[in-house]
This record gives sequence, structure tokens and C-alpha cells, in this order.
Amino acid sequence: MRISIASALVGMACLISSSGLGAESDYYPQATWDKTYGGELNISVFIYRDLNANGTYDIGDRPLAGVAVQMTGAGKTQLSRSNINGFANFRMSATQQDMEVTSVGTYQFEVMPPPGTVISSGNAVQQSAFELLTGAPADMFATTPPIPVGITSALTVSGFLASPGTGPIEAGVNGLADTEIKVTAPDGTVGQAFTDKTGQFSFHASPGEWILGFDDGSGPIERRVTVADAPVYLGVLTNAPVPVAAPSVATFEGMDFIAVDKVPSGYAGVQWRNFVAVQQEYYGGEGYINTTTSGDFVAYGGSGHPAFIANDLPFTFEGGYFGVGWTSAEGETLNIRAYRSDQLAYIDHIHLSALTPIYYAPNISGVTRVEFSTAHYWQFVCDDLRVVTAP
Repeated sequence: MRISIASALVGMACLISSSGLGAESDYYPQATWDKTYGGELNISVFIYRDLNANGTYDIGDRPLAGVAVQMTGAGKTQLSRSNINGFANFRMSATQQDMEVTSVGTYQFEVMPPPGTVISSGNAVQQSAFELLTGAPADMFATTPPIPVGITSALTVSGFLASPGTGPIEAGVNGLADTEIKVTAPDGTVGQAFTDKTGQFSFHASPGEWILGFDDGSGPIERRVTVADAPVYLGVLTNAPVPVAAPSVATFEGMDFIAVDKVPSGYAGVQWRNFVAVQQEYYGGEGYINTTTSGDFVAYGGSGHPAFIANDLPFTFEGGYFGVGWTSAEGETLNIRAYRSDQLAYIDHIHLSALTPIYYAPNISGVTRVEFSTAHYWQFVCDDLRVVTAP
């Protein structure tokens, strides 16, 4: 005997109806809008790293973690920091008095940009008005919720000039004081920068290729540097040959890495020791999020201990993005030592931030090992390291 699906459904409906289990509304009740819900909800300020500095959250921009946001209203001031997804959250509720927003009125939100950064979206301070609404998740709502706030790094190019010597090159040692550097901007404009008494120089920059010309006593030297979305530190400028081969870029993507995994030797054509690749959100550290410049993976020094890249034949370490994993270690020092075989050839130091990465571009050539270690064993974080192994 054949029974149609429609007949079966009718029969089932009759069975349920006759069972006395209750009306449809007992199982699928409608909301009652005239009673207090008693819940809570976040009102959030979203902070993003404005990579193209256009003041708009668009494709390519990234959430920025660890940024302080101050909320003032109802006679009190409270602080929140953006989480790893970029949201600085303040809880609101008309019934739960331990929340941050419990009263109607206007509240002010002010974003405090980290040192070395600026607000690109023009809305560092904005206001939101809150009103009561029975039946809403928090029994209140914001009539004007905050809009995203963009932050971009104040772009600079910095480095050292040093007198040529026979020992290892070291930043701040044998510095060339009061030396002029000819600086050509991407638009062709020519200017000057000067070293201080330690041989250090720094100047504001815009995105694009810059040309630096100087004389360290061994003859005229020219150095080209591309400025993108982070301040650039060049280390000690030397008369090193420019590699003719294209660099291999260690993005730490596409290697079938799981959430966290050792970087294997052979990746990007060099040997790796104690570098660990990790999905940026895995540890919840602000620096892992903020140092990521491509994809979702970065690398760090395992357990905060020294790490190095090496090769049997001499190679060039052009540079990469560097930060520190946690805001608890803001200002940690990264020490860099490069060797030619067993001979120390180059020494440098960088102060790291978990909030804003620095692009370190020393262009150290003809070396067989480059070591990275932190002064207090906090994890340095890096991305998009560039090495050239071909002559």
C-alpha cells in the first residue's frame, strides 16, 4: 500500500494535536516586548591598523589589539583596551548595575593612540547617546554607536653611519657625527638629513622608494629603501653590494603549518633554529596580532630563547617586520648578531613594541648566520623576512 508524504504529514499533525501535549505557542513562544529582559550587551569601539592611511576601514586593513580607549559618562571615567579582534568593549545594561554603561545619557569615547602612531580616521573622540528600551537585550541601546577608528604609524626612516673599521660593525659605535645624508623622496624632491653625535639619523617619510646618498670615508655610497606601512630602521649603513637575485620572503604561510609548528630548515632556502610559526590568534598576544603583515601566520623565538637563520654559503639578510608578543614586554630589546663563518661581523639592537611593528632593513650581506635574541627572554615576533641566497 502506498501512502503519500502529504497524507503522512496530515496524520502526524493529527497525532500531535490529539496527544494533548499543548498548543503550538507552548513550544514556539513569541517574545514579550513589554517586560524587562535583564540582559547585557557590549558597546564597542573597533580599532584597526589603517595600512593605506586613507581613514577608512577597507580591504587589507587589520584589527589592532591592545589600544586604550577611555569612556567618560554618568560621572565616571572607565578604560578598556581593544582585544585581539580589534574591539574595545564596554558592557551596558539598564538592570545590572555592575556594568560600565547603566544610565541613559551621552557618553564620550576617546582613543589613545600608541606612541609613534596617529589617528588616520579623524575620530579619536566621538560620542554616543544611550536610551532605555524595554525588551532590548540590555533594555537600552545606543542611538549613535561609535564608528571604527583607524590608526597608522608615523613613518620614519632611521639608522646609523659609522666609520669603516676592521672589527665587527656595531650600531652606535664609531659613529660619524654631524654628517650630511642626501635624501631623495619618491617624488624626486631632494633634502638633507644629518647624524647626531652618535652617528644616528632619522627623518619623516612617506610611502615609496627613497634614495639615501652619503660618504662614510670610503667613498660615495647610495642606499635605496622602500617605505610601506611601518617605520623603517636601516641599522648601520654600509657599502654592501646589492644582491642581483630576488629575495625569498618567509611569510610563514603555505607550509601546511598547524596552529603552532617549528619552522623547518630549507624553508625560504635557509636553515632555521628555534623559530616557531603560529597562527596569529593562537596565544592571544597583542604583538602576534599587530606584527602580522601578510596572511594569518607569524613566527617567534621559541620560549623566548635565541633563534637564528643560517646557510652553508654566504647569504644576505635584507630584513623583515619585528615586534614583541605581549604588551607586558613593551620596549623589550632585540639583539642581532651576524657572523661570517665563526667571525662576528655585525651587531645591532632594536627596541620592540607589541602595538606597532618596525621594519628592520639592515641588508646584511655575505653572512652565514644571523642570530636573534631578546634581553629578557620575551618572545620576539616577526613576519615577511627577506633573504637572498643566490650570489
